[in-house]
Amino acid sequence: MHPFAAVLVASAAVSLVYSHAVLIGPKSREGMDIGDGIKYVGNITRYAPDPSFPMCAGFPAAAPVQTYTAGSKLDIKWSVTIPHTSDPGVTISIQYQPSEEFMVLGSGIDDALTQASIQLPPNKSSTSAVLRFMWQSKDDGGFYIGCSDIVVNPSKDAVVGPSTITASIITTESPAKMAATGTSKSASTATGPAGMASVSAVVKPTLSVKSGSECTAVVVAAWLILVVSVSL
Repeated sequence: MHPFAAVLVASAAVSLVYSHAVLIGPKSREGMDIGDGIKYVGNITRYAPDPSFPMCAGFPAAAPVQTYTAGSKLDIKWSVTIPHTSDPGVTISIQYQPSEEFMVLGSGIDDALTQASIQLPPNKSSTSAVLRFMWQSKDDGGFYIGCSDIVVNPSKDAVVGPSTITASIITTESPAKMAATGTSKSASTATGPAGMASVSAVVKPTLSVKSGSECTAVVVAAWLILVVSVSL
């Protein structure tokens, strides 16, 4: 069984004064109210916070409160109203799609700082991302969780796949030379950077046509041969 599977859920949401720790920027789903924490049975000092469990303390998704750009830094602020011994500290994670697990962006952050600047991955974007704050208290065995719904737009500098370019180079020989050899000449192939395709072209020889005087001479010769044959 997962070490976090057995849980005891604390009392219902109370005011900030009794919250111990709350995410205040970007604005969380909970607003200025948050539960007393989720108490995990067992020695919590043996385990680090699981980035995928539990899911935002049960608060449903809300409209996005902030828009960011992939690869940019976001400033996160929180309030600790009742200090506790915190180990391993604050963990910040993000979920880009509901079907994905949370990705840890930063962990072990000193809760006394009450703010942190975290950089987003450069090639990930979402119109329904969830930013999660998680703080583990060693004193009372609780995890304090806050989630913010945000938008992460694609970066203009995002890396894209290579484009495919088609190129061809054609080399030819004169029809007379090609007819004499009875061969056709294949075009040379263009080789470009990786990802570029190449195309070969084949130039076929043209037929050789006799001139008018040559054709007349042939006809006359054939007629003379025919006359001689008849006379004999």
